[in-house]
Amino acid sequence: MSRNGSLKYQLIQILKQQHTAGYGHSRHIEKLKHGRAATEKKIYASKSFEKHKSAIIQFHDFLKEKGVKKITEISQDEVKEYVEQRVGEGKSHKTIQSDLTALNKVLGEVGHEVYTAKKMNLEGVKMRQNNRLDKEREQIPDKYAEQVELAKMAGLRRTGIAGINTNSFYRFRDKIRMGASDQYFILVVEKGGKPRLCEVNEKYVPEFNERYKNYIHFVDKKSDIPNGKSEVKEALNAGAELYQEKVPSKYALHIYRAEYAKDRFEQLQQTKNYKAVGILEDHNGFKADRSLFLDLARNLGHNRTDVISKYLRLE
Repeated sequence: MSRNGSLKYQLIQILKQQHTAGYGHSRHIEKLKHGRAATEKKIYASKSFEKHKSAIIQFHDFLKEKGVKKITEISQDEVKEYVEQRVGEGKSHKTIQSDLTALNKVLGEVGHEVYTAKKMNLEGVKMRQNNRLDKEREQIPDKYAEQVELAKMAGLRRTGIAGINTNSFYRFRDKIRMGASDQYFILVVEKGGKPRLCEVNEKYVPEFNERYKNYIHFVDKKSDIPNGKSEVKEALNAGAELYQEKVPSKYALHIYRAEYAKDRFEQLQQTKNYKAVGILEDHNGFKADRSLFLDLARNLGHNRTDVISKYLRLE
């Protein structure tokens, strides 16, 4: 297995090699002769290859956003976060299991243990037991309530919430904009050391202002907020930790990112606080100027508007 080339090339190359090894053979016969293990690193049908390839490309896009460039850099935490994200998007049991199969096909080649919904303690996945559906999504304990609020207020990922401290909060007023109100931001560092500045949705500003009033830094202009990896790292390292207990991975937070996306979409539609470029986009029935969706994507930690369909869905 080649570990050179782009990350997408490395991932797809593994699938191609497995398809070459399995093509023209009978999975059923090989399983009878040599056992199930003999078939795990082979792909027998072209349809299966295309299905796995599609799943792996989506996983690649997730990793690219996090700055992962080599297959050997992929961690178990990133796999768990990706699958939890898919669960939070409302993907079916069948889709999640299909994702896991594709991930195991590829990551098993670089030493990862087999990933299963049960082992990963995934909440929100409907598992089958005696033809009945499993338990409902486990309620997040009250002791994590403030961290959950941060996910709602600013669409933060679990990794971003884990690093929140007293130097994470900023307030700025755009004096150029007529009638502009204060804007509140949360500065975080996500996996791969990528800094992210997230704006708090207006509906949560009173609550946010009250809870973090002793830690909010006032700045004259947005550019005064720490920017760049080294500057952000220095600022956050100088802060004091606010939450010692982290939200365990078994509690799905991605659903709150979707709530944030819908809230912010409505807010931007009302305030028009974006520079329209005259290109209309439609994401699952949510229609607006491309600039609005780009603002939304960046606040969610993405650089492309095509990912917005994961978060915006009509009821």
